[in-house]
Amino acid sequence: MEPLKLFWPHPVIQFNGRGISEYWAEAMEKLGFAITQDYDAADMVFFISDSQLDRRYIGEKPTVAYFWGWLPERCLLPDFFDFAKPKLDMLAACTRVLVPGPITQYQLAAFGIQSEVCLPGVDSVTLDRFQGNAQPQQRVVFVSRLAVHKQLELLLYAMSSLEPKVPLLVLGSGEAYYLEGYRDFARRNGVPVTFLAPTDAEKVRLIQDSMVLVMPSRYEGFSLPPVEALYLGTPVVVSDIPQHRWLLQEDVDYFSSVDGLAGTLIDVLNNQAKARQ
Repeated sequence: MEPLKLFWPHPVIQFNGRGISEYWAEAMEKLGFAITQDYDAADMVFFISDSQLDRRYIGEKPTVAYFWGWLPERCLLPDFFDFAKPKLDMLAACTRVLVPGPITQYQLAAFGIQSEVCLPGVDSVTLDRFQGNAQPQQRVVFVSRLAVHKQLELLLYAMSSLEPKVPLLVLGSGEAYYLEGYRDFARRNGVPVTFLAPTDAEKVRLIQDSMVLVMPSRYEGFSLPPVEALYLGTPVVVSDIPQHRWLLQEDVDYFSSVDGLAGTLIDVLNNQAKARQ
């Protein structure tokens, strides 16, 4: 019996890593599916992101779409329905829609679209290669593309009040406009910061060799870096938002203000330093 063939449009990868699309495709192949870029030869269609939705490939064959969610404030913009309606129509026409958590599920339910929660998981193969090899350094790590809702500025503000200063490692890429603004603020406030766009393996090593990972986002569809850090045994501090509470529960420290973040960082860094003695 021939394997079921999945038409799998790959998104553009913004980093040096492989991206979740490649990992999912590999996992599906291990389960016995055949991944193809030939729509005519496919039995089913799988869109890894709503950015991949294409009306040409919806309706003729069973179609699954993964919806990561929209920033809540996006729904308040004047052009929201011009932007969203075509995508909502395509999602509604799919055979099945998957989402990373209940917050995103509620977003779709508000538009009458039913979905199922399907956790994206982590790349445990790469993570397992680094288990037991931690060499923690006195630094904080931030892992994300540099987008406004990731709120890197909150972390920079918090770290500018720490004495003595602690190095910050930023793993991710973004627009030059934001990057230069962050560099300038860090320079003026004495925060030693390094920006890198590492490979997947390098990212894992740098997370494991840091004292704490901080995720200050005001919105997350899933929030993968904190899960990776916990898997590696690196302490995590995150913003107090519904997705983080649902996903990470009591395994991390939460903050809701810059002062609160600064105080938590001091506690975590001190505790980590004592544990190394």
